[in-house]
Amino acid sequence: MTCSTRWSRAIPVARVAATVLIILVVSVHYRFPSLSMLLRTVMLLNRPKGPQGLRPGKEYRRTVPYRSEVTMLRLANNKAFNSNIRELFKKPIMMNNIKAIPRDLGEIPRNYVLKLLLFHQPIRLVDLWNVCKEHDDVPLDSAKHLRLVLKIAKLQRWVYAEKNQTNNLYYYYIHQSRMREVQEMVRAAEVQKKERESLQHLQAEKERQEERERLAVALDDSIVALQQVLVSNIAQIQEFDPDYVREKPYVTEDGAVNVGWGFGGDMPGDAVETV
Repeated sequence: MTCSTRWSRAIPVARVAATVLIILVVSVHYRFPSLSMLLRTVMLLNRPKGPQGLRPGKEYRRTVPYRSEVTMLRLANNKAFNSNIRELFKKPIMMNNIKAIPRDLGEIPRNYVLKLLLFHQPIRLVDLWNVCKEHDDVPLDSAKHLRLVLKIAKLQRWVYAEKNQTNNLYYYYIHQSRMREVQEMVRAAEVQKKERESLQHLQAEKERQEERERLAVALDDSIVALQQVLVSNIAQIQEFDPDYVREKPYVTEDGAVNVGWGFGGDMPGDAVETV
């Protein structure tokens, strides 16, 4: 008996069994509703436990009800609020779904590079990047960013690269047609820098003057507070030890406290009567 014959005989039997099962379930449901609900509960409780996965047809390893330990460890650092960014970057770019911040390739980095290139030309790309790294306000994040900026500047005829015949290395120059524009750009930048420095100097001087005035007012308030404390203490000591008070050089004969005694001179305006 061939395999096809076996399958041809088995298919009708399976169909008959399925039909009988459907009839049995329907009859049980209509005759014994509680028994039908009990069977449904048993079927639901008997289902495989675990995460539900996606619909079939997408990816098989996501449709299985159970996940292995390796899969759970791999999916632990998904892009959520508590995800580890270092672990995310270890995955491929398509999997971690991290979008890079686009680099600025406009006028700001181009003008910055042109002003540096004017003073250092001819210069190689790596040397120009070393020069850029010496400044704190450089609007570039890497040598690749610098290379892209120079590439666009070359297309716009701001700079050009020429191979040195001695060492066969490319050196960058300012384009001759743009030399005057770059020089004016440098002059304008210097004027703005001097104006900014002068404004910063005036602002710093104003802040220092305000700080001195604030410290002077605070010192006067502290002196007045100490004078009031001295007068109050002398008034309290006067009640039970008058001889101790009379021995003090800053107490006058009539019992007043001369708060200006330490500044050298008896000034009538500085004498404060004790309470």
